[in-house]
Amino acid sequence: ACCRQPMPDRRTARTADPQRGIPAQQCDLCHSFFCHQYWGCRSPTCRGCLARFRDLNFGDVHLTALVSNNTFESGVVRDYLRSQNQCVDDLLRVCVERLQAGDYSTPDSVTNRLRPDTVVCFRCGLRNFRELAYLYRRDIPADSLPAAVRGRRDCYWGRNCRTQYNKPHHAQNFNHICEQTRH
Repeated sequence: ACCRQPMPDRRTARTADPQRGIPAQQCDLCHSFFCHQYWGCRSPTCRGCLARFRDLNFGDVHLTALVSNNTFESGVVRDYLRSQNQCVDDLLRVCVERLQAGDYSTPDSVTNRLRPDTVVCFRCGLRNFRELAYLYRRDIPADSLPAAVRGRRDCYWGRNCRTQYNKPHHAQNFNHICEQTRH
């Protein structure tokens, strides 16, 4: 549990009698336990440690390095959202709609069948949201991007580049919203 308080194990009661409405205690992806849906987390920093994927609350603070931990590409998404009068909640909504439609996928949506209603912890949700945000950034029309963003050459290592998150100058000078071309 994120609040580090003991809580009863109700997994068998939840599956044995689904009509009772016993809330989920466990992330469907990593199988960690959380108290949030059961009796509410009392941690002051909790942003919803367990919820349906579509209902997670990320907040604008996560836009800083949302796309591949690349602050420049994440800034491109943030600026695009602002130009469309949208926020991180709108980004999640669009990504979830595209996930549901089958336009987007994440490794967890393939292996664990991540869906909008899948109960996930914040950590697993953020990991999948980052993957979806990358796909969203990839799909922003080029004519909606500033000329400085459109005019960059692709990095040979693309989305797998390790330099993109620790050298801001490299992240700004090369496009990392592409696949790796050098091996």
